[in-house]
Amino acid sequence: MRGHLAYLDAVPDGPAARGPGWLPLDAPLHDPDLTRRWVERYAEITRAQSGVAPPGMPSAFVLQHHLDPLAQVVATAAVRGTWVLDADPSRWAVRLEPTFGYPLAVRVAKGESAEVADLGERVRRAQAGYLAAADAIATAFPAAHRMSSRQRLGMGRDMWRGALHRLLGGPLPRRESCCLLYALPAMHPCGGCPRV
Repeated sequence: MRGHLAYLDAVPDGPAARGPGWLPLDAPLHDPDLTRRWVERYAEITRAQSGVAPPGMPSAFVLQHHLDPLAQVVATAAVRGTWVLDADPSRWAVRLEPTFGYPLAVRVAKGESAEVADLGERVRRAQAGYLAAADAIATAFPAAHRMSSRQRLGMGRDMWRGALHRLLGGPLPRRESCCLLYALPAMHPCGGCPRV
């Protein structure tokens, strides 16, 4: 699976994938202060890099950093493997890059995973499990500024479609949510941006 994940490393659950430096993906549900600190840190990093952290942008990125690693690994297991991974966010965690605060690795726990022979059925089941987890994370996410339900729930759908696009190709999916990258100095809307 690692060869299909670009910048992200998938680490099996175990002693090396526990402890300091790992942030649980279910933090918005059970430890919102941990997520708030990540948003604050991301805002500081953004201000240091760009001179400004537009309202909503750090929260959008941190929500995306919760949902994208989960989408990438679950989709990759379904498309490149034969597995429907358990997407229960209590079983997953990410390790952040120490300077810039984005995920470098994701801890993959076996959970209630299943092997499914049919690709279509596998992707359908993987998508259902992922979207249930993504919706729970996004709904509970403690954004620093008001975040609409379209932004929250759309981010989960966008990360899933983006993960499938990276694996299967085809036209770039149009996003429902916005990462607000365009609001930084000298930056432009991303491909598939809903604002274009």
